[in-house]
Amino acid sequence: MSPSLLDYMAMGKPVIATDLPEIRKMLKDCGLLTKPNDPKDFADKITEAIQNLDLWKGKANNARERIIRHYSWQHIAEKLERI
Repeated sequence: MSPSLLDYMAMGKPVIATDLPEIRKMLKDCGLLTKPNDPKDFADKITEAIQNLDLWKGKANNARERIIRHYSWQHIAEKLERI
């Protein structure tokens, strides 16, 4: 998993990423996924994001909340204590 994906999500930045299993699992519905090696699909996703800025900002905020809920150090520490 790319640390930058987590960083972007934690900062509430919009994410357009390649649709790979681990990225799909991490991102869920908090961003847009593109077909691997498909520049046209990537361009289409950028256009979609620009045309739907409010929805896009909501996805970015949801991404930040997802990271806080599931991947923050506090959450990880609590999981480790339970184990």
